[in-house]
Amino acid sequence: RRDGRTAVPASRNALCSSMLVSLCVLAAAPNNQHDATAEAMHEWWCTHPGRSETAPCLHHSFVQQHKAVCGEGERSSDCLRLEEEHEMYMRERQDLASDQAQSREMHDAWCARPENDDTDFCEGWREWKAGQGRGDRDEL
Repeated sequence: RRDGRTAVPASRNALCSSMLVSLCVLAAAPNNQHDATAEAMHEWWCTHPGRSETAPCLHHSFVQQHKAVCGEGERSSDCLRLEEEHEMYMRERQDLASDQAQSREMHDAWCARPENDDTDFCEGWREWKAGQGRGDRDEL
């Protein structure tokens, strides 16, 4: 991409279609600042009463487990089992549109906070949302 940010690889397109928006934002993040912001957003959102069982929070929990179990090296049998379980869970989700709406609600609420409005993370989020109407779903 000309703006220096990484486009989501084609292999991630199916993942982005079937998983939550925040993972796609992380997959295309150009640096650790985006990861830290997404982490802070999830911690903020998921600690509010009644949200721990929402799709973004359940997925965030998986991401945290994945980091702990899989790390950066060779994928162990425990890692492969965790990935299989999550893949099966995602296939069984009955209402992907609701899951995605919950993720969008979380991102919108985070970026509506005055202290987050001008961050690169939220600018990227608004660009991604604007692209939804143009059909360029696989790039942020």
